Amino acid sequence: MSLFKVRDWWSTTAGGEEEFDQGCMCIANIDNDQHVSDKIITGSFAGILRIYSPKPEWREGGTSGAMPDDLLIEQQLGSHIIQVLAGKFVSVNEKSHLAVLQSRKVSVYEIIVTEGAVEHGNQYQLKLIYEHSLQRTAFCMCRGPFGGVSGKDFLCVQSMDGAVSMFEQETFVFSRFLPGFLLPGPICYVSRTDSFVLATSSWQLESYTYQNLAIATDAPKEESQKISSGKRVSATWSFNLGQAAIEMHVITFPSTPPSILVLGERNIFCLSDVGKLRFMHKLNYNPSCMVPYRTSSEGKVNYLVASHTKTLMVYEDTKLRWASQMNTVPVVIRTASFHRLRGGIVALDERGQLQICYLGTDPSLFVAPATESRDINYEQQDVEMRSLQKVIRASTKSTDFMVTTGEDDLELAAYVSDDLDSVSQAQNIDSQDGEPIPSISVKISIKCKSPIQSVLLSIHVLPPLAVTKSLFKFSAVVETTMIVGFYLSQPGVPADLNAKAVATYNTTSGAPRVVVQDITLPLQLVMKPVPPSRTAMYKITLDTNKAPANLNSIFPDLSGENSDGSGQAIGLQVYGNNQEKPVVTLLASRNAQRYRIQCDSWECMWLPIRDLMERLRAYYKQMHSKPPIQIWFSGNMPLQEYFAVVEDHFQVRLVRERHKQLLSERAAQFRAIQRRLLARFKDTTPAPLSNLDTLLEGTYHQILALSEACEETEKQLELTALNVASATKLLCTLIKLAHKMSDKEAGILEACLSSNVHDEQGWEESTDAVLTHMLRTCLSKSYKDLSQLAIPQLTIPTDTSKFRKHVTLLCDRLAKGGHLRIGTEDSETVVTASEGEVTDDGSSLEVPAGSKFGERKAGKKLAGEQEFGVSPEQLPPVVNKGKALTSLSPLPEGGTTLSNGTNGTGAETELTVDAE
Repeated sequence: MSLFKVRDWWSTTAGGEEEFDQGCMCIANIDNDQHVSDKIITGSFAGILRIYSPKPEWREGGTSGAMPDDLLIEQQLGSHIIQVLAGKFVSVNEKSHLAVLQSRKVSVYEIIVTEGAVEHGNQYQLKLIYEHSLQRTAFCMCRGPFGGVSGKDFLCVQSMDGAVSMFEQETFVFSRFLPGFLLPGPICYVSRTDSFVLATSSWQLESYTYQNLAIATDAPKEESQKISSGKRVSATWSFNLGQAAIEMHVITFPSTPPSILVLGERNIFCLSDVGKLRFMHKLNYNPSCMVPYRTSSEGKVNYLVASHTKTLMVYEDTKLRWASQMNTVPVVIRTASFHRLRGGIVALDERGQLQICYLGTDPSLFVAPATESRDINYEQQDVEMRSLQKVIRASTKSTDFMVTTGEDDLELAAYVSDDLDSVSQAQNIDSQDGEPIPSISVKISIKCKSPIQSVLLSIHVLPPLAVTKSLFKFSAVVETTMIVGFYLSQPGVPADLNAKAVATYNTTSGAPRVVVQDITLPLQLVMKPVPPSRTAMYKITLDTNKAPANLNSIFPDLSGENSDGSGQAIGLQVYGNNQEKPVVTLLASRNAQRYRIQCDSWECMWLPIRDLMERLRAYYKQMHSKPPIQIWFSGNMPLQEYFAVVEDHFQVRLVRERHKQLLSERAAQFRAIQRRLLARFKDTTPAPLSNLDTLLEGTYHQILALSEACEETEKQLELTALNVASATKLLCTLIKLAHKMSDKEAGILEACLSSNVHDEQGWEESTDAVLTHMLRTCLSKSYKDLSQLAIPQLTIPTDTSKFRKHVTLLCDRLAKGGHLRIGTEDSETVVTASEGEVTDDGSSLEVPAGSKFGERKAGKKLAGEQEFGVSPEQLPPVVNKGKALTSLSPLPEGGTTLSNGTNGTGAETELTVDAE
């Protein structure tokens, strides 16, 4: 018996295979019994009405189940029941009657009690008093003394299309449409202000007075619900909830100020009856229903909240006073008083499980016996204490918390094939020259010591790489194997060749587990061997402490037939790359310990450089060469080449924003023309259209053209984002090699210059903010910069000048001995800036005059170029094929021309968007 579990006082099942919702239960003395005992009224979607009167004194043996006599009435009403309410709905008397709302009618019933003369007791009958047919499908209703009457209750029915219909007992009064209606929501009546409060689909509460609803009409007053015109109804007040409302209650208890209690999906709101927020409480669970209750606390709001975790919470304002576990998830919960239970909790779930419960425990009659007094042996107590302290010290000595392998652990492994697939799995993707895109198979195996249920395996890879199947579900698994294929799904150079296989499951004890396996894809998946190029626009030279190795031995899978026999030059080309098919050439020096990588596309050099360094380290490690190979970069930092790639991406972002702005303006213009035309067509005296139809058609064609331009810009943005990611990784690698950074410093640098290019928030401005912070902390030139830290606003800039200045200054300060450190030692690193630098404002960081990171002419011949053994005459000629996917060129008037290659007929197609 637990204090934290509700006690079952009475329970039953209201029907079988029936469904119930919030309005399907109410509590009232519906038979007008003189003992004033509450009855439980339920109505199901199957159309069955039931009335219960729990009588605990009839229970035998202490059981909590319902007796047959507890069910007073069970009757089929024809159609499904939406809501039941009890109130004074008959004009001839003030007794309680039952109102039942169905989809197309609302009926009022009276409970007739016939006293029995035999032991079976009284007889109860359901008598129809009157009913109103509804012209619209009903959603919910509320009751109250509308208009300030006394001793009577009227009904307000809300329909699915936003009309509220008022019924003054046996008489229909009027119907009104609510403004801005989309979907119905909860509604309640506040008697103090004589107004209706309802939750709208725009996640707001709106209040309408009964008087405004009654007078807001131009239609002739007649007994009809068919309305189509009238004055616009205005709300007296509104409140923004910011979430959907589940349930609403009006609190009119004497000890509590008049309030409106709203249960939202994530919060509980308490407002005054004039729409002022009294308090709000954030929930960390998913609520299902709520009910306020009366207490003796002055000025406090007390209420119960049930959750989908079968928990019942008791709140006083925003404080949680108690929590108890329930057996079901109720959809409606109420408080009631019965013969021997005052303040019982009545709960009904969606399947008809009806329960009356209470909090606390039954009193226990057990009395603990008196304890036997005995003397304390202090010596024995000291010995026991010392032994326990030894156990504690032994258990706290080791700080190594290793996860032991259990019986329900899962092992995940991935095996990458050595060769490409003979038949490519990228069936519908071809490169520009008609050559099929290759794919490679990866075998993923799962092994378990014991069967594991519900295992989910997902494969994650960054674009433009793709996988044939990314999700596997297993109901039970012991050992299994999957084979998936990886391939290039779209044009572009990937910035990373790593994929991840992630398996998620639950152990037998219910604990969640995640197993991650890294998959490294080979370079031959995205690049193919081609003849080396004799010239190139961009060149990077890497120095080593070892004699140059034979490139055919370093790249046995990519040397191909096009490499020369000496192994001093190989050429690589990206599959499906449509940027005029750039060729990456790798050259090994004859008489110097250096390698050169050259290409006409700067970002395409990243993957070959990364692969070259990894293969060189593995090659010399396999040869057991001492000392180990060291690689560094001693040339000028190619910042201008990097800035050109970033500038292309930024210009595409500007074009996209301009296209979105123009599309929004044309859409607004299109809607305005539609409204004008609609007003002309509705006018009883036709007026000339004044070329509005021509303007509408022209605007429509502009919207179509701008939509196509937005799609093309999005494709171009994805391509430039891939280029920026590759260029950023290449620049970080060169900075690391140039300054011989440690792994920790390199990690900080890669976090500052992130290769995760995202366009939702803006990569340029977010990266610039990180660089500004780094320049004012661990790379600050004085202690004054540490006190000028501010959080910048991440808005799209007008150009990339600040970004270029900050990257240049970062490289310059690292070249002068600066270090990237995070921690208390950051303030000890002070880099002396050269003349001309201004760092008081982040926007005025200038490039020092004569800095070695200044502009470098593209394709400039590097020192020592004659050392490379392959002469230009020995290299085969280069044939450039293909055409650029998209090009952006500014117009003189400020517009932008978006070029999309050829249109299939050989002619180049352009879409010009005027800046006006």
